[in-house]
Amino acid sequence: MNFVYDDIEIENYEKIRLILCDNLGSPKTEEINHCIEALKFIGSNGSLNVRYYKTNKLMFQGNLGLDNILKEIKEKVGIN
Repeated sequence: MNFVYDDIEIENYEKIRLILCDNLGSPKTEEINHCIEALKFIGSNGSLNVRYYKTNKLMFQGNLGLDNILKEIKEKVGIN
């Protein structure tokens, strides 16, 4: 699974980060060039990499089920 969202302002990213942490627990942080923040969530059924780039692009990549979480993000933050 790979989702990319453009033009995500920092305030919206912070809301998204809180939703992810509430649902998936505490992430590991990684140092990655061109990223403001790089997170890795690890669960019993897979993992999820979240990259928030300096260009305000947000990327989700991994095999951790996100359907309900993405629905919550879309409702609370308003991204499509």
